[in-house]
Amino acid sequence: MKLRVGFNAKFLVDYNLRGFNRYTFCLLKQLFEQDSFEVVLFTERRSPIHPAFAQALPVETIVLPSPRSLVWEQIVLPSALRRHQIQLFHAPADGGVPAWRVCPYILTYHHAVDRSLEYLIGKGELSGTLADYLTQEQGIRGRYLKHRHALLRWIYLQRATRVIAVSQYGKWELVELLGVPEHKVEVIYEAADSSFCTTIPPVAVEAVRVKYRLPRGYLLYVGGFERRKNVEGLLRTFVEARKTGIEESLVLVGNGADLVGAKAVARSLGLEEGRDVVFLGRIHEDLPALYRGATAFITLSWGESFCFPVLEAMSCGTPVIASNLGAIPEIVTDGGILLDPRNMSETVEAIKVVTSRKELRAQLIARGLKRAKSFSWNKTAQQTANLYQEAIRNRRN
Repeated sequence: MKLRVGFNAKFLVDYNLRGFNRYTFCLLKQLFEQDSFEVVLFTERRSPIHPAFAQALPVETIVLPSPRSLVWEQIVLPSALRRHQIQLFHAPADGGVPAWRVCPYILTYHHAVDRSLEYLIGKGELSGTLADYLTQEQGIRGRYLKHRHALLRWIYLQRATRVIAVSQYGKWELVELLGVPEHKVEVIYEAADSSFCTTIPPVAVEAVRVKYRLPRGYLLYVGGFERRKNVEGLLRTFVEARKTGIEESLVLVGNGADLVGAKAVARSLGLEEGRDVVFLGRIHEDLPALYRGATAFITLSWGESFCFPVLEAMSCGTPVIASNLGAIPEIVTDGGILLDPRNMSETVEAIKVVTSRKELRAQLIARGLKRAKSFSWNKTAQQTANLYQEAIRNRRN
């Protein structure tokens, strides 16, 4: 008899294959192929599953109406889990675990970004205040939202039977900064989608370059534009690298709360949009070819719990220059150049040598491809399935 596994699928309303959605979708695709599970998706009426996801995941979907999201999560959902005989429930996106436990709950907790940044600031490793790295609402409402978030996070982590961390760094955040018992946390790495590979033909790479009017040589950044991503620091570093004679432009793919601010910084630095720097917004199908065509991928983020883009870049055979903070070092290891994002001269030198030395790029490509092979969604799904079975067995004992 198949195990009926429920999934909180509310985040699949948005066809944005980054972060939570990438993890949820890719994991579900692999679990769907396993004969031992019967997957059931749960969402609310205001968050219908995007048609592209629904078509790719032909599984039972239950849409539950509710006047408010918190009511749906804490009252409507657990009742439905019992009514539909769900034997295990997985919340894959940092929250969504009911306080009323009707079956074993698995929670994937990706990143305690607020606590890790506070830790680095408190140790003097980052300057300024938390507001310099995270956009937060101020005043009474800001304080309310902060306390509400802390309370809900406590409930989620307390009521989860087991917690999945997507890196050892993520486990450290959970155990050391949030007080989750170590035995409760399991590290299961994410992976790059199979579309990110080295078999993309040159004609496809050239077609994408022409489509987006990109220069023949460019450095690539993929990710958000939130302050913690340090896009402003990347732009300032790029300007200094240009002074050393590099000819590459900087292409930035993604969106986020501070995209407008990033464009303003670029203008203030004298970077001409469309020539020196290119902002592309969200890219889906063309993203592997963008990686493949780049001279190098670069990110100077202040902290990541995994960082899909570095793994995608390595999988595509693109040299990686990346921050040595957060989980990035354990994902990249020797597959790229790791550096302190606070040290501009070190980063400028890395950009200079990678763009000018073909033999170094070849070495980085080889090491990156080797490292990327350590990750696969099949492995992720199998380890997750093992955790499901363990949680079920422990409940019966």
